[in-house]
Amino acid sequence: MTLPTASRGALAGLLAAALLAAGAAGFVAPAMAEGSSNSITYHVDGDERSPAADDPVFRNETVTVTGLESGADYDLRTFDPDSGTAGEPVTHLDTSGSTSATIDTGNVSGEPLPLGWYVVNETGGGNQIDASRENAFRLTEEDLSASFTAGTVDSTGDGAQTKFTVDSNRGGTLDARVTAQGLDEDELYALFRGDENDAVERDGGAVVLRDISPGESVPVDFEAVHPASYELEVAATDTGATDTAPVTVQEREMSASFGKTVYEADTGDFITFSTGFQGTGEGYVIVGGDRVTPGAELTNFIDVLYVGGGSTVTINTRLLGSDAPAEEVYVGGSVTSYAHSPDDPVFDDLEFVDAGGERVADDLDSFRSEVGIGEPLGPLEEGRYRLLAGTGDVVVRDDGVPDFERPLARSNLFLTPPSYGNLTTYVAPRDEASATDGPGDLRSSLTERSTVTKGDRLVFEFDATGFHGTLSWAGEGADPLSGGGTMHPATLAGLLDLPAGFTIEAVQRAPGPNRVPTELDLAGAADGEAYFLAEDARGGADDAGSTDTYYLVVDTRGTGPFDGVPEPGETYDYGVGFEASPDGRYRFDRVDHAAKIASSDAVDHYPYLEPGGDGRLWTGNVTVEAPTLEYDRTDADGRPIVVNRSGATISGRINYAPGTEMSVQLLPDNRTDRQPIAVQSVDVTENGTFEISHDLAERAAGETLGLEFYVREKLFDKRAVAVVDSGDDFPAFDLVETPEELAVDENGTTTLSAGVHNPGSLPGRERVELRVAGEVVDARTLTVGGNETTTVTFDVPAGNRSVGSYDYTVVTPDDRLSGALEVRATTDPSDGGGADPGSGPDGTPTGPGQRHGLDADCH
Repeated sequence: MTLPTASRGALAGLLAAALLAAGAAGFVAPAMAEGSSNSITYHVDGDERSPAADDPVFRNETVTVTGLESGADYDLRTFDPDSGTAGEPVTHLDTSGSTSATIDTGNVSGEPLPLGWYVVNETGGGNQIDASRENAFRLTEEDLSASFTAGTVDSTGDGAQTKFTVDSNRGGTLDARVTAQGLDEDELYALFRGDENDAVERDGGAVVLRDISPGESVPVDFEAVHPASYELEVAATDTGATDTAPVTVQEREMSASFGKTVYEADTGDFITFSTGFQGTGEGYVIVGGDRVTPGAELTNFIDVLYVGGGSTVTINTRLLGSDAPAEEVYVGGSVTSYAHSPDDPVFDDLEFVDAGGERVADDLDSFRSEVGIGEPLGPLEEGRYRLLAGTGDVVVRDDGVPDFERPLARSNLFLTPPSYGNLTTYVAPRDEASATDGPGDLRSSLTERSTVTKGDRLVFEFDATGFHGTLSWAGEGADPLSGGGTMHPATLAGLLDLPAGFTIEAVQRAPGPNRVPTELDLAGAADGEAYFLAEDARGGADDAGSTDTYYLVVDTRGTGPFDGVPEPGETYDYGVGFEASPDGRYRFDRVDHAAKIASSDAVDHYPYLEPGGDGRLWTGNVTVEAPTLEYDRTDADGRPIVVNRSGATISGRINYAPGTEMSVQLLPDNRTDRQPIAVQSVDVTENGTFEISHDLAERAAGETLGLEFYVREKLFDKRAVAVVDSGDDFPAFDLVETPEELAVDENGTTTLSAGVHNPGSLPGRERVELRVAGEVVDARTLTVGGNETTTVTFDVPAGNRSVGSYDYTVVTPDDRLSGALEVRATTDPSDGGGADPGSGPDGTPTGPGQRHGLDADCH
């Protein structure tokens, strides 16, 4: 109830004091006049306060007095706390029909209640309330102050953050309403970080800070505020007390930089760029979205990356623009992609606007449509792609090119066409396919060959650029060019099942009637049976054109990586490389890159080849051989011949891979002498030859020694050795005659005969080879008696050689003769074609060949 006024001015003062006391705390008057039956309580703006005298009431608060006697008359009187006496009535409190009365300290009959002390007492002295400090309240003004910790702040970065403090002389919390000329409600809400602080509420062009304790500091951020000077007006919502807090927002000096002006990589490979921001704690980078030349269409790719204060970012260019997970596209650095994570909080303040600041799109997808950038159909092709670092919103410039509100630095990604090198087959010593410490260790054990001895490892090596990103995708983000550079064969098989345009196959040639050819089957192989390694020629640096080298290691001991057992004598045709489909291009929308599942209409095509064009497929064949050992200079019984001299040698060839653990043991051929004459390890050259040497000067001519040859500590061959006197004529295989010219029809076969003479007095048994363009195409092992001559005949296939002229060479351990082999286009006999010059009427070659010095591998 509102009481009648005893004195307009006095009443206003009394009401103000009462309101202040009530706002501070509710209290129960502890002392009443003797005989009093009333117990009163003060409530200030609904909150009970006790004791009132210790907690002032602020002007404009409302004081409610309860516990009064209904119908009794009460006065609000001034009070002298020093003497403890009540003064004249200020206003009358009417309790008709109620046990309470209210006092609006800010408006008693249109006047504010004067500041001072007040007490409630019953009119006329009945049920008198004791006029004491305990029953009185003090009305005062609230002393409100507002300030920023930093009076000058930056417009961006860490310097845009400070604290805002509201202080007061009140005892409890307050609600403070904040306004500022030049700042609307949204800007104030962002300034006080309303999205993070539940105590901040919107209030019709202002914000209200709820339940602020006096002296409490609230975090503020001026990132959303334009540089200018502002004065925030702060008012307590209950008392109306006000203050202002000035602040100046200044344009912060900001800059950004890239490590290079141009970053180059081969299309499909990884590319790494670095960027740093100065003067701001966070920034963005736009990738793509520009024009290569003025007037051209925008490049059909754009993404916005959040890089914080700077980062080194590694991009898999093969997956850029696909639906692959972000961590597989951006595999390095602290980066968040808008294309992959549009709902990430780091993009909450990023808007897409026009040059006038008006929003043109709600997100990156709609922004692409707005500026005419579609979804990429497939992997990025060769060309230049922009890198732009900046802060603020993404703005469409007047020329239609996306930019930043505040662009800070530029660079470029330049993607070059991928390249394809050569494929080479090697062998390595018998072991598990994975028995290597990496590409360097493997390479040191390789020997180039087109045959593989059963049990050795077969190695395919090929060079390419632009393949790195595809392998990483198949490996679920694992990088085969780092951290050991390996990939499980089942993972590689998974890539072969995808329409990625990459193939590895090896199929048995001519398996025979009703037999299914044995094929390479990586899907069922363990990593000890097949092993894939990759070597980064760049050493991790960005350098377009540096060729990466890849190795597939296959164990030939058992079934392992095959669907059958490869056996000696079998030839396997292989194809490794990249295929171009005549049916169209590789398309992102037909492959789920995250799940690695392709739709039925997906085209198996390597993305960087022209559809219908030539692929980059390496083909060839490799033959499985049984282990063989042959000795040079053997007698007619196959016994190696050794001279009884210091530095006597035994040489030969073995087809196990060089580096295989081998040794020989030379033994006396009697039962009483058990000590070996010599035990030596055997080093095999790339050509498969070996030579061991020992001092046999004390051995007698005609003596027979024992020779044991061990492979991996197992006895591989055992035979006798014939010791001859140093004066004996040692057997030698000299070539007497070969034709200077020889012809063969394309895809056909001819023969070549050569005479072999042994000028020594001892018979010999040696291997004689025919090589065409350095490749052994046929070989025979002959026994030739002392001072005898014999003829050896070779089959000479044209093979897969094209029409043209090739060098051929007949080779013995002691001699060689060379000539020319002409591969002719096939002719119809009716055309009158006959035998070529240098051949007899039946095509038999005639004429002498050209003699050369000994090969390095001949003895």
